[in-house]
Amino acid sequence: MDYSNIKTFMAIAETRSLSKAAEMLFLSQSTVSYRLKALEQEIGTELIQREQGKGFVTLTTKGEEFMDIAERWLSLHRDTDVWKTQRTLYELNIGGVDSLNTCIFQEL
Repeated sequence: MDYSNIKTFMAIAETRSLSKAAEMLFLSQSTVSYRLKALEQEIGTELIQREQGKGFVTLTTKGEEFMDIAERWLSLHRDTDVWKTQRTLYELNIGGVDSLNTCIFQEL
């Protein structure tokens, strides 16, 4: 699953509009449509239903079900980013020229 596709789906679900989701994400409407289509193909089901002439979309039953999964997935993704950041706070990399490494840092 691609993070950007799921984030795009969540924006569509929130705004109930592809054009408003595009504005929210600073993307073109065609990019939003492409990402939604890619996600629907990966999952194997339609997630939204376009209302012709009304300017908004509704989530299908599967779309409503997937929204819960997508929220958990995005939460786990954020938790992983936090974990990666915390983990790197404890790394210390020391570098030096070869002669300095041989004479001084050899015992470390």
